[in-house]
Amino acid sequence: MRGTLLVARSEWYRDVRARSTWILALLVALVPTVRVVAWRIAEAPARLRIAQSGDGGDDLGGTGWAPLVESWRFGLVLGALALLIHFARGLAGDRDAQIARLAVTRSVSRSALVTGRALLAPIYVAAVVALTGVSAWLSVGASYPFGDLVVDGYTLVTSDELRAELQRSILITLPALVALCCTGLLVSVLSRSAVAAVALAATGFLGYDLFKELLGEHAPLVFATWVPSIFDASALGETVQVALGYSDAGLATESVRMAAILPWPQALVALGLAVWIATRRRL
Repeated sequence: MRGTLLVARSEWYRDVRARSTWILALLVALVPTVRVVAWRIAEAPARLRIAQSGDGGDDLGGTGWAPLVESWRFGLVLGALALLIHFARGLAGDRDAQIARLAVTRSVSRSALVTGRALLAPIYVAAVVALTGVSAWLSVGASYPFGDLVVDGYTLVTSDELRAELQRSILITLPALVALCCTGLLVSVLSRSAVAAVALAATGFLGYDLFKELLGEHAPLVFATWVPSIFDASALGETVQVALGYSDAGLATESVRMAAILPWPQALVALGLAVWIATRRRL
């Protein structure tokens, strides 16, 4: 346990002091802002038609919930990929630089090299979610109201219901992101170099994103399905549809349970394999 905490603390200090960490954090934080600007530009023609017709409409849909969820989702797409690459590069990069061998000779076990990094996964996931969420909220709040979703004078969804749906979507996205980090650790242990680890992790995740529809109804059983991605099937993707007023959108209770529960055992399996391989493989 002492070795695990030592590795976690060392990795934390190294990441916090690295300039690349702050540059990457800035890029991830900018994504929601850029998405909100793009959303606003896309609405411009419709807003102009409303103004010219004299209907007096100001805000299409009367709510900022849809752009908030959509911009937050876009931020997490890049954030998830950044987390995967970070954890995939870590141990493989230390092996390249002979840092891993040095750590073992200083009474840190091989398993601690993995578990110490895994200990940081929930912290980094929470940081990425918070960073993208704050950026999305500030960007949307400057242009849109967070009110009820009203169409033709009829309230489709109240702001309280939308807030609850968004909170639930974020909460059930967290386990999938943690499992993604553990998968990155497994790839890092399996790879012989940092470049190979990053390439394998990125191509594997993006490849699954491209072909996950082939799994059909079995896709929700895989944690990566619930990670925000380019071809999104995550909870946040459904919440965007809810915020836009689609009556058939939203996750069923069974899907919510799968998203909240299934990633945890998959994360433990990936972490267990990573520890087992690390204890038997030459550094």
